[in-house]
Amino acid sequence: MWLWKRSYLIVWSLVFGLTGSALAAESPSVAQLWDDFNHYILIARPELAAAAAEAIIKTADPQDLLDAVEASRFSSYDQTLAKALKMEPVRAAAEALDQVIQKAQVQRVRDPQRIAQAIVRLGEGQRANMRANALLREAGAFAAPQLLQSLQNPQQVTLRPYVLAAIVQTGKPLVYPLGESLSHLDPATLRMVAQALAEIGYSQALPYLKELSEKADLDPLARQAAEVAFLKIATDTKTDGNATAAELFLTLALNYYDRVSRDEEVPGFDARTKSGVVWEYSKTAGLVEIQVPASIFGDVLAMRAARRALALNPSLDQALSLWLASNQRRANRLASGETDPTYHDPQPPTYYLKMAGPNRQADVLARALADHDSDLARNAIAALDETAGTATLVSGGQALEPLLDAMGFPDRRVRYEAAFALAKARPEKTYTSSFRVVPALSDAVRQTHEQRALVVAPEADLNLLIAVARGLGYNPIAAGSLAAAADEIEAVAGVDLILAAVDPQATATLRREAREHFKLRTAPLVAAANAVDLPETNRLLGQFADVIITTKTTESQELQDAIGPSLAALAGKEVSEEEALHYALTSLGLLKEIALERGNVYGINDAKPALLDAMKDAREPVVVATAQVLALLNDPVAQRTLAEIALDAAQPENLRIAMLGSLGQSAEYFGNLLTPSQIDRLLELVKQDSSDLSMAAARVHGALALPTANLVQMLNQ
Repeated sequence: MWLWKRSYLIVWSLVFGLTGSALAAESPSVAQLWDDFNHYILIARPELAAAAAEAIIKTADPQDLLDAVEASRFSSYDQTLAKALKMEPVRAAAEALDQVIQKAQVQRVRDPQRIAQAIVRLGEGQRANMRANALLREAGAFAAPQLLQSLQNPQQVTLRPYVLAAIVQTGKPLVYPLGESLSHLDPATLRMVAQALAEIGYSQALPYLKELSEKADLDPLARQAAEVAFLKIATDTKTDGNATAAELFLTLALNYYDRVSRDEEVPGFDARTKSGVVWEYSKTAGLVEIQVPASIFGDVLAMRAARRALALNPSLDQALSLWLASNQRRANRLASGETDPTYHDPQPPTYYLKMAGPNRQADVLARALADHDSDLARNAIAALDETAGTATLVSGGQALEPLLDAMGFPDRRVRYEAAFALAKARPEKTYTSSFRVVPALSDAVRQTHEQRALVVAPEADLNLLIAVARGLGYNPIAAGSLAAAADEIEAVAGVDLILAAVDPQATATLRREAREHFKLRTAPLVAAANAVDLPETNRLLGQFADVIITTKTTESQELQDAIGPSLAALAGKEVSEEEALHYALTSLGLLKEIALERGNVYGINDAKPALLDAMKDAREPVVVATAQVLALLNDPVAQRTLAEIALDAAQPENLRIAMLGSLGQSAEYFGNLLTPSQIDRLLELVKQDSSDLSMAAARVHGALALPTANLVQMLNQ
């Protein structure tokens, strides 16, 4: 009864703002309020739980709340909070309460004074030692500054054995901060820390220890300690003992970078604050922590390790390439409003990427493609486009292979920008796969912001997959097979996704056929397989980077949720209407240059189907630019297509005038390729009253070198 009464008073006071003596005698303690919150969540009374939570937040000191939480009879409070977050009436209050508790825990665990007191208690007997070690393990890396200070403190000499034992017990979390400190320590402290690192046995310490052993002016005993520690860890971890410190720092940098690429947690990530901790050693302040956003933590560590490798070996190109990639990816992933407190360079990452030259840019591009990192790939392509010449890009240079790979990348932006860079290179002779450039440019011409998906499934599953395709933002073309969808595919500009729910062998065949189809070859394939077919589907298709394999479900939303994240990572962000127009016009400009150069290794005629399709585009600028390219093709169909639009009275006058201009240019280059019917219609247009349209038609008449009798006949009318 007292519980209900107290809760009634809490709610009453929160709603009506009662204060003073009326409630003084009944004011519950923080512990009582915390118990109330847990109780009401367990009996599904979220309104009363919310009142208790709000009272705690409003009145309780965070550390008092943490005391209450730790002493409470409700030991599984994490589960209680998880339940509360699913109850709408209490969700917001529960989130705020959870944040207060987490902040209090962080403050308590990392309190330097509390850590220092625990270090002193290490030498106060077995019971005190056990409790102190437990606290230090909980503090983890954040105990490193005080542990080092204790080792360096001449007044705590008797504590050193206990401190070293505590370092070993705390283990891996201390390796990174202690490693960063090693080269700054006095010889005596260095020997002790090296011995502790050897006992921990974590390979992260190897580059720091090797760096010491390579120093010419190091104290002999300190060098010996570093070498012994290095040899023990290298042997235990089966690491090459002959590797240089620079090579080991590069390996460390690669490990950080690859963890980020695989979406794995990076050692040193602080789950409580959702941030990463970078450690630096200052001569004045000692070991200092720097909090960085979680989104860039791994890349910051990779940059620092790669830079250290370069400091030891400036000729280590792989380290420079990795630093460039880490630096650019760090900038790409930094969210709006976030800052990187470790980056003090006034120059942006793109400055260094351009400065590094084509070979290092090619390294970054190859790494980005392997990691399916669209943003980084586009950065590298842009740098190559601005700085590399013909020899680098297409005449045996290191950049050619990754650029060709980029033209097969699922993200349309990457494909088009790689093709643009190769088209601008102006090669004088053919090179490996040069025939792929014009088709890639053609894809960009057809590009619109609308996305289409080819759905291939038996009739029973078609509606399910159609719903999934629409939910993912694609307009579906649905059929039971690729052959059955051929006419619909032919009618659209391109296909951006293939969504299939057929047997494993049919799915493998579909992928092979799609890669041979110019409108399907770059579309990612999502294979939704039955549970029994999953192993065989993985065997046949699991090795392909452009395939996403998932278990087919009966709920479209469930299947959509399973596919969405992987597809977003593979295919990149949606192309906007403005971007689509930019890509189409840029591609048409390059195709026009290719056509003008005549004899260029890129065959303009390969673009003819796409150009003819583009003349039906709803975007007038695309039609006008396409006409300018068609005017450069020695092809009757091209010239007659220009004439049809120019002579169509239903078209806007400004568009007809533009078409007549391109038609006249075609006539100047290739003469009259029109049909008799088209010539008659042109003459009718010429005979109209004087206007801009008839003037343009008259110019075409002259360019076509039609009989002058037509002019004489007009004069005699």
